[in-house]
Amino acid sequence: MPPKMPRAKRPLAETDPNASTGRTTRSKVAKLDAPKGKENKTVLGAKRTSKQDSKRLKSLTKHVEEDEGLEDYANTSNNRLGWLLLDRGLPYGTTDERDVMIMRLEIADATAKELNVPPYTPPYFPPTTADIRNAEASSLKKQTDFASKDNSKLRSMLEARKLSTYGTRDAPVQRLEAHPTVDYEQYTTDELSAMASRRHMRMDTTGPKAVKIARLRMNDELKRDTGNTPEGELYGAISAMEMFVGAFRRDKDRALRGDYSFVRSFCRPASTLKELLHERNLPESGNIATKMERLRKDDARRATPFATRIFEKRINDARSEWEKLRVKFEEATGRPLLCVSEDLNAESKLHQRDPVRNAPKDDPPVKHMVDYDWRSSRWADRNRHQLVDIAKNRGMPHASGAPKAAMIKWLETGEIEYEEYYTTSLHAMCSERGIDVNQTKKKVEIIRLPKEHDEEKS
Repeated sequence: MPPKMPRAKRPLAETDPNASTGRTTRSKVAKLDAPKGKENKTVLGAKRTSKQDSKRLKSLTKHVEEDEGLEDYANTSNNRLGWLLLDRGLPYGTTDERDVMIMRLEIADATAKELNVPPYTPPYFPPTTADIRNAEASSLKKQTDFASKDNSKLRSMLEARKLSTYGTRDAPVQRLEAHPTVDYEQYTTDELSAMASRRHMRMDTTGPKAVKIARLRMNDELKRDTGNTPEGELYGAISAMEMFVGAFRRDKDRALRGDYSFVRSFCRPASTLKELLHERNLPESGNIATKMERLRKDDARRATPFATRIFEKRINDARSEWEKLRVKFEEATGRPLLCVSEDLNAESKLHQRDPVRNAPKDDPPVKHMVDYDWRSSRWADRNRHQLVDIAKNRGMPHASGAPKAAMIKWLETGEIEYEEYYTTSLHAMCSERGIDVNQTKKKVEIIRLPKEHDEEKS
């Protein structure tokens, strides 16, 4: 277990001679012995932390080198993380773990800052008159392709036109084809907001009347009624089966090539490896790495690759479930099922055109976690990993859970405050002190807990 947080006891005069003067401080987490002497190769090559600290380093320290970064991502919803990845052209899959998404964003941030690369901004080419005309024609075609839409969507579109929803599928389609366009101008702003709310559109009350109308017309391009929750769940279930079939096929192909790294992405990799070993009559003992190496050695002894069959059952089970869901889908929607994933992908692209989402935002200026002029420090040219090693070797508590500015501040002044740590480090501090913390608490609430603990101790 890492050492408990010591109390501040030494005067500032004993710290690094390059320390900044004239700074007032608040409650301190640590004020330890100052760095002794200049950094040299011995310190940089010092021994790494224990296995326990290494695990904590991996789980707590995928942070960028600036003060902001992890705090924003840690408090960002999974859906927003996905949008951020897509906006930056980074890999993204709907099954990605939250930690993986955050790690990709932080690595991209850190790389851009190390190389002094400005944030990526896609080039803007003003649309021509022909582009606008083509886009409007394409949108209208999707809006009026009534035969491709779900029954519930047809009813929603009939209601918007104040037409009868009576009849089987053919009758509503014919009625809509006779009245292909809808006059949203006839509705008040409140009525348009209510209509958007019934379709479960986000920020349904946002924007003036023209924006609400534009968003409703975009929603009319979709094949499904976004306000129909049971059908939405059916779309999700079918999409999951399509994803599973594709994933199992890819895993089967990778196994044929002797690449077993895919098992690490499974919830229970040990059971998958056990099946792979069992069908070859190979020993099933050892850790994951040992088992994977055993499979590779067995492949090397064979003239032709071993054709595993464990994925056939998984593929067949997923396809069987997809078939059951297909029957429910076609009964509910009234149209044949081709590929739900394609429909949902088209829906995602449509959301990127949302005028509310793309509206310019008057964001407040970024508030840095650490109010310290670290850029003029002699430590400023060190990268984050070097600073973590240096600060740890000199005794900084939870060095791996602090931003670069906080580490430099501690190296120069011996002081750091709870507010200057990442939230993940604060959780670790509370855990070490036996303080129960609700994971949903905000940072300002978590900071109060170790402070109160310190006051009780003193």
